[in-house]
Amino acid sequence: RLQREQLLKGVRQQCQKALMSQILASGDNASGYNAIQTKIAAIKQMSDAELFQHVGFAELDFNKISSLFVPSKSAMDCQIQWMNVDRPGINKSSEWTEEELR
Repeated sequence: RLQREQLLKGVRQQCQKALMSQILASGDNASGYNAIQTKIAAIKQMSDAELFQHVGFAELDFNKISSLFVPSKSAMDCQIQWMNVDRPGINKSSEWTEEELR
């Protein structure tokens, strides 16, 4: 359980970093330091669901996640665990929908 919590923490950190990088790379720095700080504060307050919705899988660095947050697991182990088990978008209901049955 602790490893899964650490994996979530690592993915959350990577999502925050990706969104902050997007702000800095957007070139919209004309609005000033305070506006950037406000955007960064808003990112830090986002729920997990919001963060994961805004950041694509390709932006996650599982090498960093494994080395900083789950050192007992490889990057591939972390990636597989996240994509197949822990990712919030996974439908974990026991019943298949009609669309899934087709």
